[in-house]
Amino acid sequence: MKSLLAVPPLWSGGEEAVAFACSAAKQIGAALDIVFLDDRADYPVLASVGEAMYGMSHEQRDTEERLELVEAARQRHADMASSSNIAGRFIDEPLAADQVMTSLARLQDAILLARPTEQVGKTYQEATRIAIFESDRPVLLAPGSLQDLRLGHAFVVWSDSTQAAGAVRAFAQLAGKFERVTLAGFGAPDFEPVESFLSRHGARVAVRPLAGDDLSARQRGRVVIAEACETGADMLVMGAFGDGRLDRLLGLGGSTEKVVTSCPLALLLAH
Repeated sequence: MKSLLAVPPLWSGGEEAVAFACSAAKQIGAALDIVFLDDRADYPVLASVGEAMYGMSHEQRDTEERLELVEAARQRHADMASSSNIAGRFIDEPLAADQVMTSLARLQDAILLARPTEQVGKTYQEATRIAIFESDRPVLLAPGSLQDLRLGHAFVVWSDSTQAAGAVRAFAQLAGKFERVTLAGFGAPDFEPVESFLSRHGARVAVRPLAGDDLSARQRGRVVIAEACETGADMLVMGAFGDGRLDRLLGLGGSTEKVVTSCPLALLLAH
């Protein structure tokens, strides 16, 4: 991967997401572009409330706080660029979610996002849905507590599906940077072609079959997280299942939804 687009949330977890993105760019050796979403529609507050509390309109205070947060992110990005000789752009003006995830993201090797919790707002959740289902790019999600990308052990879930194949192809660009790779799957998928493919990209692969043919999708999600954590994984790689509808969280399938909302590791997804 040579070019990454980071879209951190502005309010909840934004500082951690920027730190993770800068760490990922350093570790991978990729250029890093950073842009924020225009999420003002998520936070309507009466102007009179701001006047009474702060002596200025809420819109004025909101603008000042946004500028402070964006400036802190810009400084971290600039420090990373100067210390690590990493290229990239910092886009000052917040942009609409669909513009970011289509016009900008489609010409990147991967999109870096924070885990889409309720705290990040509906705009960010919708942007995550677009990134996973419509951008045609792999998505790297980081839980809010994670500020550094570690390249020790990757846990790759295989299932003989188009989605899993997309995730493996995306991961292949990073495979040689990891010290070891575990290739896991439920039932009896054909591991040999995947093991051979990742080995050609420099990965040191060990196969780990998973028991659970009779489990529900969400139960499989729990098993995947537990197995990845038990083996000391730093990154979980899997296909993203679902149809993009909004009647569930992000429109994800059951196992994917469970992993996205619960995984304490860096998570690389492809649909």
